[in-house]
Amino acid sequence: MNSTFYDINKPQSIEQIAEFLGLELFDNGQNIHIKTSGCAALSNASSSEISFFFNRKYVDELKNTKAAAVIIGKADIDYVPEGVAILSSNNPYYDYARLLEYFYIPKSESIINDRVVEPTAYIASSAQIGVNCYIGRNVVIEDNAVIGDNTIIMHNTVIHNDCVIGNNTKISSNCVIQHAVIGNKVLIHPNVSVGQDGFGFALNAGKHYKVPQVGRVIVHDEVEIGAGTTIDRGSANDTVIGSGTKIDNLVQIAHNVELGRNCIIVSQTGISGSTVMGDYVVTGGQSGFAGHLKIGAGVQIAAQSGVMTDIAPKQIYGGSPAQPIKNWHRQTIILKKLLKKDEK
Repeated sequence: MNSTFYDINKPQSIEQIAEFLGLELFDNGQNIHIKTSGCAALSNASSSEISFFFNRKYVDELKNTKAAAVIIGKADIDYVPEGVAILSSNNPYYDYARLLEYFYIPKSESIINDRVVEPTAYIASSAQIGVNCYIGRNVVIEDNAVIGDNTIIMHNTVIHNDCVIGNNTKISSNCVIQHAVIGNKVLIHPNVSVGQDGFGFALNAGKHYKVPQVGRVIVHDEVEIGAGTTIDRGSANDTVIGSGTKIDNLVQIAHNVELGRNCIIVSQTGISGSTVMGDYVVTGGQSGFAGHLKIGAGVQIAAQSGVMTDIAPKQIYGGSPAQPIKNWHRQTIILKKLLKKDEK
């Protein structure tokens, strides 16, 4: 794996890695005392790197890998070639992520190790800054804003008046935060806008009259917001992002939307105003939601779907307009058959 943008932690033996991750180790003909220096995909891993396997689509890559060891579920151990040590895991992808965190330390973090306020930052006298914070170059923090302990605000970001940012949160460069309360351990990627006006207009005498948006955005703990995403503040109620929810790049979340806990919102999803989603909802890329809908907990939406109606919990929908996934598949098959008949 290329290390241009990372500092590499000290090498560890396969045995030490197993102990670090708390995994059961099988040598499988490998020397478990050899030092490993990083991680890589199955097809690219060298004899000094560790890889992982959790999708049988890649079984051929596993059978031909040159990795020193592989993190793998018990059900798939028989696919591992001799000479590759086995790190048996109940959740290979999660344990691989933990190992990546150990080996690879972003060099960009080295500039914030001193936790200082850069000289070009502007901080209003009434703002409150917690302990051990880093405030980057050209950051603006306006009146009465509150920044929690151990929080990082990167270059050129603006925190508007009266916003509250929690502890151990990172807001990347070129973000704008207004009318918002951001929780603890939140990660916001570059070029995100949170708390701007919602899109609300009243038609009067042939003209669109702007409706004041007087709500807030509430982002609960451990949320991640991808680059270029926009989250509008509420018109009267708040826009709410539930704890643990992960939002991809280039997502639009309109005013008064409420997302439950631990949702996955994939890139280019658009959620119209006042739609409410339960916990653990998953939206595929480029899916769209009409306004004022109720989407139940555990619902999954296929990519490029257009959701126009409420959906009960634990349903899988696809298509445009979205419908139960089996119905959508049947319709697709029927359309293909009809097209073939027309071609004849």
